[in-house]
Amino acid sequence: MGRSSLFTRSKMIRYLKVMEKFAYATIIFGSVGFYFATKDEEQIEKENFLAKYTNKPNETQQITQESTTQSQKSQN
Repeated sequence: MGRSSLFTRSKMIRYLKVMEKFAYATIIFGSVGFYFATKDEEQIEKENFLAKYTNKPNETQQITQESTTQSQKSQN
């Protein structure tokens, strides 16, 4: 009877060690996945924020500016 309880205890300890490693692996993989998911979102937010407050003209604005400068040159 003493032997069976010892056997059960050692099996339980082995099981807990395996589950502990599984928990660590899950935390690591989850953290890496979360990092890459938020990295992309932060990059998009950063680009949107910078687009609001920088003076970059759009392509359509550039085309209209070029056409106005060409028409002004032709008038001179």
